Amino acid sequence: MIRAVFFDAGHTLIRSYGVSKEDLLRHACRLFAPKLAARPLAWSEGARAMELHFQQTRLQGKKASFTDNLRIGLKAAGIPDTEAKAWALSITARKLPKKLRPEPGAIWLLQRLKRAGLNVAVVSNWDGSLERALEKLRMHRWIDAVVDSGKTGVRKPDPRIFHVACRKLRIRPDEAVHVGDIYAADILGARVAGIRGVLYDPLGIMETRVSCPVIRRLPELVAVLNPLG
Repeated sequence: MIRAVFFDAGHTLIRSYGVSKEDLLRHACRLFAPKLAARPLAWSEGARAMELHFQQTRLQGKKASFTDNLRIGLKAAGIPDTEAKAWALSITARKLPKKLRPEPGAIWLLQRLKRAGLNVAVVSNWDGSLERALEKLRMHRWIDAVVDSGKTGVRKPDPRIFHVACRKLRIRPDEAVHVGDIYAADILGARVAGIRGVLYDPLGIMETRVSCPVIRRLPELVAVLNPLG
């Protein structure tokens, strides 16, 4: 029986830069390379290439470089490799500003889960400021526990961070489901902790590559939870 749903924060409940993953490549170019953003490029293909490279890199146990992701995204969008590399270096020389916004459907889903009597936790690799961020976004009222790696000292995929959330909610791991966007950290980490995972994959990159339920929109989770019990 499911008693609790855990969520990742960035790119799951929260849009860290104020835009979707599909818009992130063009957003970065609009800010720091407007001439490039004005070109008729295949931005959606670029975003998909970025996401696939990011997921594969994390599955290899490596840290995904934003510069490499940008280069691959720009190349897939139609920029020659040498030029794509130069633009990627130029863009990442300046820091992309954070602009936190709720992911579409996030607040509706949190309300729906609470009305169903489920506990909700956010389990995220963050910098210690996650509770404050959730309060600013007015999402905290539907969240029962927040587990921020910046405060706990352990990061996903370490199973201990999921067990912290279980202890806070006084549930067993098999009574929880975790939803997140990074297969290596969220799904495999939760699995080691004894928790079932649901991958949030808005671009549909991983749905044929993984062995877990996959949703492309947050409200789809409601239909997934019923068969999980």
